[in-house]
Amino acid sequence: MKDDLWVKSKYYQYSKSAPLLIYLSGWDIKMWYQRPLFRHVSKKGFNVLAFSYSRDILKPNPDPKKHFERFKTIYDQIKKISDQYIADSTDLNIIGSSVGSTLGFILGSEYSDKTKNVVLNLYTSDFVESLWKWKKDMYKLLSKDFAKHVENKDIYLSTGKSIDDARKDWIFMRLQTHVNKYNPNKTKFLLYSSLKDKIIPFEKNDQLEESLKSGNFNYKRIINKQSRGHLTAGFINLIKTNQWIEFLKS
Repeated sequence: MKDDLWVKSKYYQYSKSAPLLIYLSGWDIKMWYQRPLFRHVSKKGFNVLAFSYSRDILKPNPDPKKHFERFKTIYDQIKKISDQYIADSTDLNIIGSSVGSTLGFILGSEYSDKTKNVVLNLYTSDFVESLWKWKKDMYKLLSKDFAKHVENKDIYLSTGKSIDDARKDWIFMRLQTHVNKYNPNKTKFLLYSSLKDKIIPFEKNDQLEESLKSGNFNYKRIINKQSRGHLTAGFINLIKTNQWIEFLKS
């Protein structure tokens, strides 16, 4: 079946001179779910550009390169739409949730001269390894047909490829690839992690924190230590608007 790769965006303007906030949603989150949030944030003094995208961004494929190409196609569409809004802004803020954290981190790095704040709501330092370790039951969420052919082991087992091969194919998606593009004197980071997250394992967050620390970046990490899953923790973090809006304005 042919990939269905689309991107939708919605813009909420506060004023022409207001700072720009770009929001990259989590996987398979519909735009209309989030409209009350975006309207609320816009009223707090931000021009908000919100994105949602095709669930096929994470559609499995036994070939790591083809799997990555879907992500890159979505990213390129997001960047093309963002360009026109960023061009008119001198104060750029980015928030990403789940897979949107990876998209947002990369996008912010390409505008390091303008990016003031980056908020990552449940993120992975190593996207390829997080997906690599997903089990068959998780892949049923993405593709029932693919799940039938996947053993309850590594997703590329049948191809003879190793995780190191996949890392080379997906180097663009590794956050460490883009850290050095940021200016530690310009951009600060707010990181949300969940200790009980099974979708993005907690230990996959540490590499990014180590990179930010070694690069002398200004960052804060908030860890949810309660027994909450990926979706619940991500939603709770997102609706704590006063917390991250205060960070954006600090």
